[in-house]
Amino acid sequence: MISLRKFIIPCGYALLVAYFLVNAHLVSIGIAIGLLFMPIFILNSSFFFIFFILVRPIVDLWGGISFAGFNMASLLTILLIFICAKELLFNRKQSLGWPENKFLRTFNFLFVLFICISFVSLSFSADKMTSISDFLRLISILLSFNYAALHFSSTDRLKKLVGLVLLSSLPPLAYGFYQWHFKTAIGVEGMNRLYGTFAHANVYAEYLMLIFFVSVFYLSVFKTGRFKKIFIYLIIFSTLFQLYNTFTRTVWIALAITFCVYIFMKRNLTKQIIYFLVGLGVVALIYSQVQQRFEDISSQSTEGRRSLEWRQELWRSLMHDIMEKPLTGNGLGMFEREIGVMAHNDFFRLAYEAGIPGAILFFGLFFYILVYSFRGSKTALISYQREKYNLCFCLVAALLICSMAVNTLRSTVIIFYYLTVIAAMIPEKPKMRRPA
Repeated sequence: MISLRKFIIPCGYALLVAYFLVNAHLVSIGIAIGLLFMPIFILNSSFFFIFFILVRPIVDLWGGISFAGFNMASLLTILLIFICAKELLFNRKQSLGWPENKFLRTFNFLFVLFICISFVSLSFSADKMTSISDFLRLISILLSFNYAALHFSSTDRLKKLVGLVLLSSLPPLAYGFYQWHFKTAIGVEGMNRLYGTFAHANVYAEYLMLIFFVSVFYLSVFKTGRFKKIFIYLIIFSTLFQLYNTFTRTVWIALAITFCVYIFMKRNLTKQIIYFLVGLGVVALIYSQVQQRFEDISSQSTEGRRSLEWRQELWRSLMHDIMEKPLTGNGLGMFEREIGVMAHNDFFRLAYEAGIPGAILFFGLFFYILVYSFRGSKTALISYQREKYNLCFCLVAALLICSMAVNTLRSTVIIFYYLTVIAAMIPEKPKMRRPA
């Protein structure tokens, strides 16, 4: 005989799904579909993580639609927190990886310390719900980093993860070409700034930079057939073409610097020369357009101020606001709410929101990965390990460069993809053979 509990729970679950479907709202339909797959997500956390990697780039297309105060990105992030926390806390095989991984222990210590310091700023926040939502954003980043480090660090799983990240770029690239062809992107001063499926051209440019590096890494490390190699070369070409058409100067600079560093860290003179000549040819082809874009820094904008000028004015004015609460800050997420504009400098934003110690600690996280990767690259005995360390070093360096002029560390989706790849790349034990 079926017990009453076994009968009520499935019926109630089915009614909940039906309610969201009948509501006929885009987000509510998404919730209903999520509920249908929830049992699978709970039983197999890797299925949800794969799902999240593949669909997250297109979620911002519906960023303006919300249900009960939550948009699709927020709901997916909450589900990510729940799934990753469940797996890390209750899966014994996953939890056993923590004490063995020195890098992960140090990263977690610094990140948790930053969260604790930032928690003090909550009492000074003018909008505590906004600050709490920012805490959830940070927790999702911490949990996903740990999950990727413990679940995708093996060679086979790393290859799958890199492949999934590359596949996630197909919808944004397709939509980007649509925007380029039909001139439907962001029109600014005669430019058609592509933004793909993301909220802004700057965010899309940072995502494309990641796709470019991951593509180069895949070709350098893993053995690929002819079809797959052609496919990845097409992704590289599409990525560079669309990155140029985002007209995001900071990402151009970050890519130019970090890719040069990546080339010279490879220790292969022939490849260094080839990459250098190809890069020189590309720069020669687009030199006039790039020069014109950088001249815009000193030209008058539509608001009557120069691009660099108004940023410098903003940063100077911020120094006074930061020094009013240098230790506690004004609460996470409060910069845009109280100042009314984006900071275009993540250190100043974090110093305003979490205090100067919080900003130093958060940036210290990335400098720790930078130093760890550099030392690993110098001491690695085999090329496979060295390639992984090289990629991590360049990705973190690119993030730090971008964070000085755009709002890189404020973008959850960018931090998720970069740190997920970095977490899976940092090796703890040597691999003694080249991966297949």
